[in-house]
Order: sequence, then structure tokens, then C-alpha cells
Amino acid sequence: VITRNEHLNRFMRDFAQVVKLPDPAPTEVNLTEVLAQIGTMYQVQFGERDIQWRTDIAADVPLVLADRSQIEQVLINIVNNAMEAIGTEGVIEARLQYQNDAVTLEVLDNGEGLSDKSQGELFTPFYSSKSSGQGLGLTLVKEILIRHGLEFDLHTRNNGRTCFYIRF
Repeated sequence: VITRNEHLNRFMRDFAQVVKLPDPAPTEVNLTEVLAQIGTMYQVQFGERDIQWRTDIAADVPLVLADRSQIEQVLINIVNNAMEAIGTEGVIEARLQYQNDAVTLEVLDNGEGLSDKSQGELFTPFYSSKSSGQGLGLTLVKEILIRHGLEFDLHTRNNGRTCFYIRF
């Protein structure tokens, strides 16, 4: 067991070197545009699965400083997870607000929801609640958001909707 654990630790260190993320290169990003692009990118998949993409965007949302490609990857992973949680016939809603000098982005879905066990393990490398999942998507999301210095949370609300929250 000790030898196997040492091998696993060495594998993880080597794996981390291979997939090391570059540092964010922040520029001014229009999150309204990014959300529009995400909606366009997934339009066919949403149609095939009968999933509605909705946005609720405040008029006064300023640009944020972020690495656009990394934030796009975060949203791609979040939307992929939401689609998998829904399966077919559901709603994914992106809410973008500006209050108290902070931009907040929520991506909500009405999919299956998260179990208590899953909520505690979600950002753990190689943990997946999906039979075909590899457990790397949310690990990547976490790494990107931490490197940006952003607050974030993922939980299922009392109304059954799952919410991924990011504060810029």
C-alpha cells in the first residue's frame, strides 16, 4: 500500500507538470459578450436536448479584468456540467449583476442537483459523480478562478436549482 501510494503521488506530481496552467493574462473583458458567445456556441446542443438558454444581464455591468480565454473555459465547463445534470428538457440561466462595486455571475440549472456527498467532493481532482466523468473539469475551473483571485461557490439551492456563483 505504501509503495502504491508513493507511485500515485509521483504520478500526480508528473501529471500536474504536464497540465500546468499558464498564469492569467488579464485584460478588460465584457462578460455580456462572453455569455452571448457561449449561447451561440451551444445553440445546436441546446436545441437537440430541448434546453433553454436564458440570460438575465443588468444594464450597468462594467468590464472586468480577467484572462478571457480562461474565463471562457470556466463557463464552458460549467455549461457542460449543467447540460449533463439536466439531460433533456431543462433550463440553464446566466445572471450577470453589478452591485456594491462587484460583478457577480450565476449560472443556474434545473438539473438533477447535487447530493450532500457530491457537494463536499466536487473540486477534488479525479472525483466525479458521473459514470463517464474524469473529475478534472471542476478542478480546472477551481484552479483558474483561484489564480484570478475570485470568490466562487457551487451548490444546490432549496428550490432544487444548482447554482455556480462567481464574484469578480
